[in-house]
Amino acid sequence: MTVPNPVHRIGYGTLNPSKEAGPVHEYERLDNDQFGLEVYAPPNIDPVTNKPWRENRYAEDVFIQRDKTGQIITHIECSNRDVPRPPCTQIFNLGPQRNLSIKAHYSRYNLADWQQIEQVVRQHVLGFQKTS
Repeated sequence: MTVPNPVHRIGYGTLNPSKEAGPVHEYERLDNDQFGLEVYAPPNIDPVTNKPWRENRYAEDVFIQRDKTGQIITHIECSNRDVPRPPCTQIFNLGPQRNLSIKAHYSRYNLADWQQIEQVVRQHVLGFQKTS
């Protein structure tokens, strides 16, 4: 049995929240992937505002990349707020040989570049490796 990596545990917890988290933190997969990522968003309508939960000020879209075994290897949460630079947080591991997860923050407008961001950050962090 494969032990889930930290990013998989974070992503799984996000997509399967406790009931106390509330409907704005519940997610359903959308039909269309974006930028090679699975997309998840809060479903249904807020009965108080009559607007989709996805438009709630605390709502986020979640973007997931999985490996061949179904493990989540990249987890991105992006704000849906109507602000000039809605933030995204991307979490990924440096690989099975390293016990290190990385968190990168950027504007949602840069989401299309998530792979390049991950690659450049990975290269820079791995460049700090000690050589014997």
